[in-house]
Amino acid sequence: MGRWCGVKLRLRLLLQEIAFDVPEVTIGRSAECAVTIEDVLLSRRHAVIRQRGRAFEVADTDSRNGTRLNGERIGTTPVLLQSGDRVRVGGTELVVVLEDDSVDSPDSRRRLRTGRFEACPGCGEIRPAESFACPHCGAAIAP
Repeated sequence: MGRWCGVKLRLRLLLQEIAFDVPEVTIGRSAECAVTIEDVLLSRRHAVIRQRGRAFEVADTDSRNGTRLNGERIGTTPVLLQSGDRVRVGGTELVVVLEDDSVDSPDSRRRLRTGRFEACPGCGEIRPAESFACPHCGAAIAP
């Protein structure tokens, strides 16, 4: 598990949970990123999560399509993360799990869920239900 100053950082992506043990986690399309996601809506280096003491921050790296934290667009100024926060990059949603070593809470992992998925009406490919456009064909999706 990723441990910095007694805090664990994990990101949930679809059915996977990824643990990190580095002071900076980059997210994007590039193979050089810690989290590489094949999504046409992502920049090569889209967003970054950094450790600041016992806290973690997320910031957009001036990407073309932006980064959202709990539905709100964020900029290049770092924003503090909390356990359960949802970071959306392109058509992909990551759920942040932060746990302090002194507080072991296996129930918290069961309560946090990633977004729903459904078939795109345009191309039939599976896409996040909360997305505004299909990451496969680009079709706009009404809320």
